[in-house]
Amino acid sequence: ELLRSYNEGHSMSFYCKACTRMPINLINQAIKEAKKKIVSEKIDNSDMKLKAKIFKSTIKDITVKSNIN
Repeated sequence: ELLRSYNEGHSMSFYCKACTRMPINLINQAIKEAKKKIVSEKIDNSDMKLKAKIFKSTIKDITVKSNIN
């Protein structure tokens, strides 16, 4: 789901690194939070670039809060 929904073509290595460092529950939390934000901001489902930007920002926020490098 992550790559299918949030990979705009430039994020795969970022996602791979994030997934190796984050517990699965935090990855799922990031997906859930990103989906909420995408819906609340009425982002078009086909706008992969903006969806990826939101998801990357969500991952970064969660890793900072969770003290993950």
